[in-house]
Amino acid sequence: MSSEFTAIFGRVFVILLLFATPNLWAKVVMWHGSGDPVTLKKFTELMTSFSEASGIDLDLEYIEYDQMKTSLIKVKTSGRLPEMIFAPGDFLSLMEVLNFSEVKDTLNLPKSSIDSVSQGGKLYGYPITQGNHLFLYYNKKLVTKPAQTFSEILQYSDRTAMRAIGWNFHESFWFLPFYGAYGGQVINDKGEISLTGENFAKAIETYFQLGEKFDIIDCGYDCASKDFFAGKQHYAINGDWALSEAVAQLGDNLGVATLPTFAGRQLKPLFSTKAILFPGNALEGPNRENIMKVVAYMQSASFQKELSKLNLIPAYTDIKGPTHKYPAVIEQLNHVVPMPNYASMNHVWEVLRKGLLRYRTLHKNKDPKRSEKIRKFMEAFLKRSNVAYEKN
Repeated sequence: MSSEFTAIFGRVFVILLLFATPNLWAKVVMWHGSGDPVTLKKFTELMTSFSEASGIDLDLEYIEYDQMKTSLIKVKTSGRLPEMIFAPGDFLSLMEVLNFSEVKDTLNLPKSSIDSVSQGGKLYGYPITQGNHLFLYYNKKLVTKPAQTFSEILQYSDRTAMRAIGWNFHESFWFLPFYGAYGGQVINDKGEISLTGENFAKAIETYFQLGEKFDIIDCGYDCASKDFFAGKQHYAINGDWALSEAVAQLGDNLGVATLPTFAGRQLKPLFSTKAILFPGNALEGPNRENIMKVVAYMQSASFQKELSKLNLIPAYTDIKGPTHKYPAVIEQLNHVVPMPNYASMNHVWEVLRKGLLRYRTLHKNKDPKRSEKIRKFMEAFLKRSNVAYEKN
């Protein structure tokens, strides 16, 4: 056998070997933005250990979520999209740009979780954690039994000079549960923004009436966090992202309950999952086998258990962790609305910000026609906004 033939045969053999054993050649690139420093450190450790044990070359790239969408759009033009992103399910709003792979599996998860990664009846991701929703915090030193209604909470305002409750009043995320209580949809079934009509007018009127009664119209995020932690108020409405800090600040004096009702109406906060999504039709590419091994690991009981220790809520709720010490966090998931993941959702926050600012002026001036005026304002603003959005 000549040396030339041996060299050619060797090169062919190596090529065949590479294609036959993808672990030896294929790098899997995953972008993620996994939270606070403690969560980031643990997530990196877990994924690095998996990479070493499996032999899969897993390239983890950390990018904060508020920058990730822009970064994905930028790299799309150069053809350097990651095969996987671990991100909120509403990243599917970039479907038209990023062309996510459809997932063919059947998931044994709550409908709200499945809906968070679905579009047009098709599944596009694997939820790993769930939550990002609001619920009621209370200080056990100040509250014996948690209130079930806003009327009960209002009694604290009558008895003490201390603020009864606080939340980030002018942040749209806190307003939308009231809109949901009136049956309002942020995005309709056609993917159109639907923040208008009688339901919207009633919701925003109720919202500001409660804000005035509790004297929180000027409240920012400190009312939902620092003021509550410092014992300056009995209750706070905040999300699961604040739970670790709340535990650290209040310890055994921390109580958690589902959101209070008003006039018999149940608040419906937005809910989302953090899921694995596949830009650029990555599941149809040559690296599918390795990608799915990463997915299987992140769905495993051992991985989900480790996430639960960080006060995250696993997508698979049979995994018990510290969060289950506060069952209301899980119970609130029975009264949530999945965060819409249509492209138009990228525009919602600006529309709502304008609407809340406009109504604040009408409310402050005690305009008797404020309900009618806010409806007309939102209809006109949405019309202009939708035209501008479609042009972009």
